[in-house]
This record gives sequence, structure tokens and C-alpha cells, in this order.
Amino acid sequence: MQSKVEVRVSRAGRKKRSIILGAGFSGRTLAREIVRSRNGFETVGFVDDDPGKVGKWVDGLEVFGSSDRLVPILQERGANTVIVAIRSRARQSWVAGVLASCEASGVRVLEMPRVFEALTGKVPVEHVDRSWFRDGIGGIGRSRSYSFWKRAGDIVLSVVALAAFSVALPFAAVVIKLDSRGPVFFRQDRVGLRGRVFRLYKLRTMVADAEGGGDPVWAETDDTRVTRVGRYFRKYRFDELPQFWNVLLGQMCVVGPRPERQFFVDQLCKELPHYDLRHEVKPGITGWAQVCQGYASSCRESFEKLQFDLYYLRHRSLIWDLAIVLRTARVVLFGYGAK
Repeated sequence: MQSKVEVRVSRAGRKKRSIILGAGFSGRTLAREIVRSRNGFETVGFVDDDPGKVGKWVDGLEVFGSSDRLVPILQERGANTVIVAIRSRARQSWVAGVLASCEASGVRVLEMPRVFEALTGKVPVEHVDRSWFRDGIGGIGRSRSYSFWKRAGDIVLSVVALAAFSVALPFAAVVIKLDSRGPVFFRQDRVGLRGRVFRLYKLRTMVADAEGGGDPVWAETDDTRVTRVGRYFRKYRFDELPQFWNVLLGQMCVVGPRPERQFFVDQLCKELPHYDLRHEVKPGITGWAQVCQGYASSCRESFEKLQFDLYYLRHRSLIWDLAIVLRTARVVLFGYGAK
């Protein structure tokens, strides 16, 4: 999924020589991402109004001067793009005037969150405030036609998937029972749309009583609690098929953020900014975060997935939903990219 920034960069066919306005946390984060992505931008250096930074080097880039010299610095360094990496509340009116002068002289002015999204397919959750999300989340997601066709597609896919699953279920039940003691199905409460809790269904892939009656624990990549059959089911996502029943009931969608347990939701809402915004939409069997990263086994990995999930909320569309389903199908059919 490309954003407008990415499309324009690729069509230009040359690097966008950029000056980052702001050498703080946001500016440094973006500079590192530009170097990592190698996707159309070349960072020349920083401009910052902190006298203690001017003339110094930050993360390998020079701070050329303060914002009142932005236009001449752009000319001296041959830069054609300014990326604003300062929070809106920190801006002065005269900084806005300088940026207007840049645009008038043909210099392109971009915002750090937009560029970060275009380069990574993620939202920089630590660098934006709540109002920025409220302005962006929704869009086509509020469209009645999008909601109608998404729900129609969910129903069709669920009926087809459940019909195929019903044929394979007797064989799956036999191998699960032969492999380890315990029920065939695994049921667990998860948090869905607007924080409502629902009962999620999966095929059991772990030993019975995997958490021993204690507090929930993260599932790890090579979790010793996973059975031999369960490891195979997880690789090809076969254990997720019963969730199409949740989709048919309207509790989930095929594509959306993965639902989490209340215990972890409470923890992550305290530790991760804007985590609760994931509940603005129905959870999904698969999603942008799932195909990009897979399962999360720690708070840090949940933070990375959150950035992908919120990017999906801001840019979701029927075409993109279909692309995510097709990418997921590669995992289901071939184990390609399974994590």
C-alpha cells in the first residue's frame, strides 16, 4: 500500500534532498528511517532553533543553523524538500511564515508523520497526538458502501471457509486427540469493537491448561507449550479457521487488528500510546500488522504491531483488504512468510 508521498517520489526518479526541521526525537527518528528505507529521500542535515545544537552533529548529520536561516540553508545545500519534525504546539508563528516562504520558492514542505508513514507503512505513534489520529482515522472506513461491501465479503469468505473446514474437521480432531490430551477446540475471551468482549474460537494448538491457572503469558515463537500438531497448524494458520464463525456472527472481520485478551489490553493501554484506538474497528483474523510482523510475544513487539494496525485504520480500503487476504493466502497455502 503506497501513500501519496511514495508515489510522487517514485515518479520523480531521483532523490529528494531534504532538510529536517527539528533535530529532536522526531527528527532523529525520521532520519534513521530514511537511511534504513532507501526509498527516495536523502537527508542532507538538520535545522534546529536550539543554540546548543547548531554546528553540532546529531546521528551523523550536521545541524546547519536555526529556522530563520532555513531558506538560505536550503539554497546552499542544494535541498529541495523540508520535512517538519516539530510538534505543532511547539511551532511559532514566524516558523510558519518561513515554511510559507519555502513553498513560495518552490521548496516542498512535508510533515514528519506523513513521510514516516510513506516510508514504513506504520504510524509513528510516539510522535503524533490524539487529534492527528482523529482527523485521519475513518475516511473510507466511515463510508456506507465500504462497510456494506466489506461485510458482504466477510460473509461470503466465511461461508466458503467454514464449508471447507467442516470437511477437514474430523481429520483435524483425530490428530489433535492422538497428539495430546484435551479438547479439540480452544475458546478464549477477547476484546473487540469498542472494548466489547466476545468468545473467540480456535483449534487447540497447546497442551491442556497451558497457563496452569495463573496469569496469562505471551505466546513465544518456539513456545514449548505448543504441541507437535499445533506447530504445524500454526505455521499454516489452520488453527485460525474456526474464527470464521466469529466473523459470520459479526464479532470479527476477515481483515482488521488481531483481538487481544483483556489482561494484555489493560497492560498495553497503560504502556503504549493510543493503543485503545485499535478498538475503533472490528478485530480481524488477519491484518496489515499480521502479514508484516506476525504474532507479538512481548510489549515491544506489540508496539511495532500497533504502528502497523493504526496505519491500516488510517488508510484502509476494499482493494487493500483484498491485498492483505491474498498475502495471507500465501501463508495458508505454502507457509510462505509464516512466523
